[in-house]
Amino acid sequence: MSLPTVPHPPGCATASIPPPCNCARPMMSTDNKSWARRLLVLQVFLLAVLVIAPLGHKAELLPFAAAFLGALLAMALVLITGVLGFAMWLWAWAKKAPQLRLQAGCAAVIGVAPVLVAVVVVGPANFAVPPIHDISTDTENPPQYVAAKRERSPAENTLEYPGAEVARLQRQAYPEVGPLLSELPVEAAFERSLAVVEALGWRLLEQEPGSGRIEAVEETAWFGFKDDIIIRISAAGTGSRVDSRSVSRVGKSDLGANAARILRFQRAFEAGVE
Repeated sequence: MSLPTVPHPPGCATASIPPPCNCARPMMSTDNKSWARRLLVLQVFLLAVLVIAPLGHKAELLPFAAAFLGALLAMALVLITGVLGFAMWLWAWAKKAPQLRLQAGCAAVIGVAPVLVAVVVVGPANFAVPPIHDISTDTENPPQYVAAKRERSPAENTLEYPGAEVARLQRQAYPEVGPLLSELPVEAAFERSLAVVEALGWRLLEQEPGSGRIEAVEETAWFGFKDDIIIRISAAGTGSRVDSRSVSRVGKSDLGANAARILRFQRAFEAGVE
């Protein structure tokens, strides 16, 4: 049995109902924005590792190997996320997606920022220096540590001078490093050296006026790297000769830090610790 058809009144148009839309929503608007946000969250975590690992070593809560490898891995991963962010930024630019482009651009900048900071702080030229960590103004008869040996553990770098090959590499890389000759008598040069150590903020380990020996330690603010310095004052005619040696406790290359430290000491000495 069928229902009767009701005729439409004259002049009344038949209402048409549009068919349901089966169009899929573009994946770009949701999925890619979500990936960009995840990338930013991952970068925040990696940046936290870059801060916590060095501070953990400085506070003696983490061993050097764990802190250094953790920071190095975090640095590498954050750089990779920066590359991914840049690739996503290019894709968003081509698809004309401004919000995604903003998020991806932030990820790209955050990814390269730690590397740029490291290059600026260390100095581009210092990444090309030879892999040595023992610098002395006297490579034939280097000053010999006494107090620093008591502070070093067996796992840290030795204080025995490495020999002729390191001396040759030092002369090639740092020809400006050499003994400081002063018109001051030995006693006055010793007192001025002590004043320079204090002015530079180094931690004094030991002083021995009779032998003209001063030993100190400098510690970096970020990672807590410790380098031992020894200063030896001896007579030279009517004046004095001031020799310096600086050795890193950990690491194969000092990235130019020990040579820069000796030169900084010599400049302060010549300036009269003003």
